[in-house]
Amino acid sequence: MPAAPRPRLVQCYNRLTVPASLRQAIARTAAALKRALELNPDLPLAHSLTAQVDIDHGRAREALGRLLNQASRRRTDPELFVGLVYACRYCGLLDASRRADEAARRLDPSIKTSVIHTLWMQREYEAVLASTVEAPLVVGFALVALGRENEALDFLASREPKLPPKLRQMIGVLRALLEARSADALAAIHAIVSSGFRDPEALFYLARQAARLGAAEDAVALLKSATAAGFCCYPLLVSDEWLAPVRSRPEFADVLAHVKREHELAAAAFAAAGGERILDVR
Repeated sequence: MPAAPRPRLVQCYNRLTVPASLRQAIARTAAALKRALELNPDLPLAHSLTAQVDIDHGRAREALGRLLNQASRRRTDPELFVGLVYACRYCGLLDASRRADEAARRLDPSIKTSVIHTLWMQREYEAVLASTVEAPLVVGFALVALGRENEALDFLASREPKLPPKLRQMIGVLRALLEARSADALAAIHAIVSSGFRDPEALFYLARQAARLGAAEDAVALLKSATAAGFCCYPLLVSDEWLAPVRSRPEFADVLAHVKREHELAAAAFAAAGGERILDVR
């Protein structure tokens, strides 16, 4: 059997959202990726998806190094650069994440990456709105940042019914926040967290909303979870206005110090692997 289809199986397994199936889905994901790389050690999509699994398990820096190693030898494989968009962002290397997206789309103009999140983190809000990638929560954040809250509410309401349950819950938090239903927003955050939800970047999005709601303890706890799980985007933690209510707390300072260390280690690993040359980062 050809190796190429197996990573597509991984994508299917990763979309399983029923809690009882989660452990089995993760095991199948790992097995499918392992088998794909056994059949073809240079399969770009398998390396990209393996990196995503690693990143979601707190190994962003290791994933970054492996992807750069592959990309240095296989500069014409867009899937490797798709993975680098994700890995660089988690390590706080936002310019590199943008460059990785540009490289991927030069090689395959139809390819989709997660760069819309990077654009939002760099405050490129109009670029977020122009993106063809479906990421309604980030679009909502961008509209709010542009002072277009009513438009954000209309947009979120139009998208919410079409989304899977977990994403509907995430959208529901922001809608409740914008509608000044603070108790409902916090209840929704608690429901998501208590369900075992573990996506590090999404946990950060919940943390910033908790901070905006004035729930400082919840916000810091979520930041601890997100960063301990590998989301170490130092520039974002330093600049996000919604985190202002928690910045004076000693616990936030501890989180920030940890993230800064991880960011600096990742930047050093990026440089050592020739990331500036591979991605043409100036």
